[in-house]
Amino acid sequence: MAYIGQGPFNEFSTIPTKDTFTGDGSTTVFDMAVEVPSGSENALEVFVDNIRQEPGSGKAFTLGLDGSNVNKRITFTAAPANGAAIYVINDKTNTTTIVNPIDLGGVELILDADNDTSITADTDDQIDFKIGSADHLKILSSSGDTVLKPMVDAKDIIFQQFDGNKVFEINDGNFVSVGGNATAPGEIRIYEDTDLGTNYSGFKVGNLTGSVAYQLPLADGNSGQALATNGSGVLSWATVAANTPTSADGQALGSASLEWSDLFLADAAVINFGADQDINITHVADTGLTTNGTFQATTITATTAFVPDASDGAALGTTALEFSDLFLADGAVINFGADQDINLTHVADTGLTTNGDFSVGDDLTVLGGQFDLKTNSGSVAKIKFYCESGNAHAQTLQAQPHSASASDVLTLPTGGDSTLVSRLSTDTLTNKTLTSPVINTGTFGTSILPTSADGTT
Repeated sequence: MAYIGQGPFNEFSTIPTKDTFTGDGSTTVFDMAVEVPSGSENALEVFVDNIRQEPGSGKAFTLGLDGSNVNKRITFTAAPANGAAIYVINDKTNTTTIVNPIDLGGVELILDADNDTSITADTDDQIDFKIGSADHLKILSSSGDTVLKPMVDAKDIIFQQFDGNKVFEINDGNFVSVGGNATAPGEIRIYEDTDLGTNYSGFKVGNLTGSVAYQLPLADGNSGQALATNGSGVLSWATVAANTPTSADGQALGSASLEWSDLFLADAAVINFGADQDINITHVADTGLTTNGTFQATTITATTAFVPDASDGAALGTTALEFSDLFLADGAVINFGADQDINLTHVADTGLTTNGDFSVGDDLTVLGGQFDLKTNSGSVAKIKFYCESGNAHAQTLQAQPHSASASDVLTLPTGGDSTLVSRLSTDTLTNKTLTSPVINTGTFGTSILPTSADGTT
């Protein structure tokens, strides 16, 4: 049937509990089996020898937290007598106050079975969350802002995944942290405008050997500057266009194990060496490199040719600094003269040839025991011996022609200095033995003697 006024309330309550104790004349503290809602000590019925005790400070007993921080400990002002019967009836194991479902009126809302987790708004414009009988979080307003406030000092607000992985932490040490897990580091992602897409910029750390915190600059830098560290985590804006080291001979460009791959320099670029830049290498556009010093190297390699800066412009070595060895390939040619009219050519595994005359300014020594003089001019090979005065006269020693079909050995005489006898000039032979001589005609100054008496016709 219809009724006038507020509708009936729904009330849900558990059965009251009863705790029984016995006094020993000295014990004042007794813990009940079930928690009592905070502020409900006036609703407890505490009897000592069937006499009800008055609750409150300075009265017969007070209600407080036990050793597990649960609100179920009775502390008597005076210890009940030895053998005294003590019992406690608790009908507030949950919120039994009849309330309007749309207006709790500041009454604590108990959430769990052991009555130690609750929500209450007993302070105006504030919601308190209690877990395990301890205040944990407060939600309130400050100048219109929503404030989440931990209720214990030096405690943090932690967001955790179901598996216990800490995802995000608001730490009492004035920092927030993004936790990592066993397979990936923490990462902060900042997403773009959703009208543009779902891309983001992210920040995460690598495999660190120690923690480091960076302190940002106090103001913005200039265009083109970059962040630089002082080595202690303090960042500042620095101009990097010159890319200079921190001091003279302060840093290397690369290292023995971390090399740069390529170096690109502009036309006319200069590489300076030395503390006072006394030596440099300068690029000459489309031509090559020059230096104001000298190149000193163990090996110099070129893919085409070493070219002086002008004709007859550079020497290979100096009178004081000579090269030790010269290595040329099979068939190599050494050209002489401005028009390369004379050359010296290597014949593989054979020797050297030249397209001109071979002259030696001083004595010529040939090692190896044999000197072969060959010709490609169509005439026999010759050796000319010139006189000492202006090369005015010469004697020629030449080979037999091909028609002689002979290869002979001319052995020089021994027994002191000698002179070869010419068949054209008149020469005198002294004390020479002729074996089987044939004398067609002759002029004899004195006599021809046989070897013995009656020994020669």
